[in-house]
Amino acid sequence: RLRPQGSGAHGHLRLRLRRAARLVLADRIPDPAPARHRGHRLITLRCFDDAVRDLEKAAALTKGKSDEIEPDGIPNAKNIPTSTLQSNIWYHLGLAYYLEGDLKRALKAYESCAKVSKNNDMRVATAHWQYMTLRRMGKKEEAAKLLVQYRGKIEVIENDDYLTLIRLY
Repeated sequence: RLRPQGSGAHGHLRLRLRRAARLVLADRIPDPAPARHRGHRLITLRCFDDAVRDLEKAAALTKGKSDEIEPDGIPNAKNIPTSTLQSNIWYHLGLAYYLEGDLKRALKAYESCAKVSKNNDMRVATAHWQYMTLRRMGKKEEAAKLLVQYRGKIEVIENDDYLTLIRLY
């Protein structure tokens, strides 16, 4: 579980995450954003069980609610945010499951992410991880079918690397 280890940035990050846990885990706070952001950071620290818990809570808190644009930390070339709260929750939940090896749940999370992905940037990022998940599950044909829609001209603002990757597959 989450323990402060070492020194430097990771030690400080772990301490800040423990403090944030009080907000995330308090049932009286109906805001999914703290759980979403903490879950993302926990993935970085390879605390996948904790990340899943936070991201599942965030997903539950957004169920049946309208999505909202999530401002990016660093603006892209067009100064247009490309992700939403729900797309980030499902994307990172899928990633946490994937990294734990829970491919079935990862695929379901990426399917949910695809449903709320409103632009090509989020679509190609999600498609990359859906493809990787399907391939690891041995579903080669289904994975190939997923990528057909990305042939031809696709405009992205910031996820060029994901687009390049899915075109290589």
